[in-house]
Amino acid sequence: DKKQVRIRDDAPSAWIWEVEGEVAHGRSGGPLVDVNGCVLGIASGASRGKGYFAHIDEIMRMLRDARRRGPLRGIMHSFTGSDEMAAECVELGMHISFAGMVTFKKSDKLRECAASIPDDRLLLETDCPYLSPEPVRSKRPNKPAYLRHTADCVAQARNITLRQLASQTTANARAVFGTE
Repeated sequence: DKKQVRIRDDAPSAWIWEVEGEVAHGRSGGPLVDVNGCVLGIASGASRGKGYFAHIDEIMRMLRDARRRGPLRGIMHSFTGSDEMAAECVELGMHISFAGMVTFKKSDKLRECAASIPDDRLLLETDCPYLSPEPVRSKRPNKPAYLRHTADCVAQARNITLRQLASQTTANARAVFGTE
């Protein structure tokens, strides 16, 4: 059976999770949006000028469809896609967010992708309690304090300082969530 999340009209953003047998947690109250079994706030969030989170799986078509109806502003959560997918997501209006996977030893392509994201579309995240970055990959649960490892890795891949990266990603988070 399909699960749905209510998104309050006064919420600062529409929180979106893909649903696979579990109730997604989000804002309560407001309109329901359900597309092909995935809980999405694209139509609702975009129509109210709000940001939203989106998983990559099975969503590119939905993002393209939503973009045809109006501007998008959102986050590709825990991104692990290709350079081409990232470029298309940015073109559609999305921000690209990297979590601990970008630090993994075999994630060279993902680090290259992180280096290619436009400055104004880059975000970092923990994806707690999962996906702890190297060198604490085996530690559970993941913690916000571990974001430093992800940030160090992405700053190195982009050939910028940690301070520059922190400034960029903080400004980007404020922009996407409308807290500037």
